[in-house]
Amino acid sequence: MEHHVFSTPYGNVAIDLRGEKVYWIRSSSEPVSEHRPSVYAETAAFQLNAFFTGTLKHMTFAYEIQGTPFQRKVLETLAQVPYGATLSYSELAHKAGYERAVRATANVVARNLLPFVLPCHRIIQKDGRYGNYGGGREMKRSLIDMEKTRTAM
Repeated sequence: MEHHVFSTPYGNVAIDLRGEKVYWIRSSSEPVSEHRPSVYAETAAFQLNAFFTGTLKHMTFAYEIQGTPFQRKVLETLAQVPYGATLSYSELAHKAGYERAVRATANVVARNLLPFVLPCHRIIQKDGRYGNYGGGREMKRSLIDMEKTRTAM
C-alpha cells in the first residue's frame, strides 16, 4: 500500500494506492508528503489538481471500486453522471436499477472512497438542495458551480 498527501486548491488530499490503482481519496489534515510518490500517485495528484481548477473533466488514472455487488453497481452508475450535471439520489437509484433502494443508494454515495473520480458531489436531494457532503456543503456547491460554468463555456 502507498499513501501520499498532496496540496490542492481545496486543501490537502490524501491518496492511497494498492499497486497501480488508487483505492481511496480523502481530505486530509496531514502535512504534504515529503517522500517521492510513485508515478501512479503523481498522475492521480496531477489530475485531481487539474480537475479542481476546471481544466480536466474526467480522471483517467486507474482506480479500484470496492464493495458488494449492489455497492459496486451504484458506484459504477455514479461514475457515469456527466460533468456539470446533477442527479437526485432517487434518480441515481433508478439508473442503477434499484429504484426502491433510495436510502441504501444514498448510504453508498455517502461512503464513496473515490470522490471526484466517482462524482458524489453531483448527487443532490430531490428538492434541489445540496445536502451533506464529506468535504462540506460549501465545497460541494463550489464544485457544482465550477462544473456548470465550465460546461456553459
